[in-house]
Amino acid sequence: MIDGTGRRARPRRRRPRRRFGPRRRSRPQRIGVPRLLALLVPTLLASLASAASAQIAVVTSQTVGAGLSATGAASCPPGSVAVSGGIDPENVSDMVVTESAPRIGNDPLFALPDGESPAPDGWVASVRNESAQMRSFKVAVACAPDDGNTTTQVASLSLGADASGAVPIDCPTAQTATGGGVSPANTSTMRLLASAPRFDGTSLLDTPDGPAAAPSGWSGAMHNTDAAMHTFKVGAVCRATTGFSAQISSDTVVAGGMLGATVTELQCPSGVAWGGGVEPEELGLEEVTSSAPVFGPDMMDDLFFTTDGTHGPGTGWQVSVRNFDVMDRTLKLAVTCPEPAAGALAGAALAGLAGLARRRRRRGPQ
Repeated sequence: MIDGTGRRARPRRRRPRRRFGPRRRSRPQRIGVPRLLALLVPTLLASLASAASAQIAVVTSQTVGAGLSATGAASCPPGSVAVSGGIDPENVSDMVVTESAPRIGNDPLFALPDGESPAPDGWVASVRNESAQMRSFKVAVACAPDDGNTTTQVASLSLGADASGAVPIDCPTAQTATGGGVSPANTSTMRLLASAPRFDGTSLLDTPDGPAAAPSGWSGAMHNTDAAMHTFKVGAVCRATTGFSAQISSDTVVAGGMLGATVTELQCPSGVAWGGGVEPEELGLEEVTSSAPVFGPDMMDDLFFTTDGTHGPGTGWQVSVRNFDVMDRTLKLAVTCPEPAAGALAGAALAGLAGLARRRRRRGPQ
């Protein structure tokens, strides 16, 4: 919880136990299998390792005056693409997230046409400071090598006065939604209600807790507080890659949103997180006040406490939600992770190949 003084209370932590893939052993054959492995295993290893290869996070900070809105952005280095991103405000009780989405060059998600666009290369996020003092916030973008097979899928929805709505969008067949976000036409009058992965056409809210298959799409929801109609866009970052899965958990969001927010996080068993998101139970009564990578299990590993600059990949995902209902509600949190089994199998294959080569040099086939 976050109290009304603006200080962060230490959130509850979830520490899932690590899982490791099985070790596999095979005997060398007399029909040239070691030679065949020598040709095939490097390609296999490259495929298995692609989920975690050279992933980095770029962090920036921004200030926002009392009663004002502000936008911050983070960009990936040349040769890489954005696979996810997030925002973590200084005070999740009196700062409203109004945007968190991929961007392409200087074009925010909202400026992109519906349909398919190229891979994003940065992340943009906006907040409105409802306190009486200056605040700050952090924006992060997760970057991975440009594989030439990453796209941004975009869909839009218009909302009338004081209305809420959600937009789902799916990735092309057999692609993984590594991240996604929401971008409105007017960041001064829109509030973020949800930004979360989808699983084979099923919303995060309707997906059971525990391990899940890799996300296949994204969903975003907003509330329009203005008297005029406004439009927002949802974008899914889709990548033709394998070796991913998701972890999902639920948490209780206590009633009384003006008093504080519920903060929860989820760590990847593999120790590397590519993206994450949150979907509350009641979109009209709960709102998202942070959704961002974390860089370890402790409070000081939160994005807000991470220095600006380039870092290694996040290890998990943290979200915060305010509940304005008179009764407690729930939220669903998901984090997308490279599968631990892939790394274990890759290591075992590499060790096995090296062993075969050594035995062949010493004794020949057995």
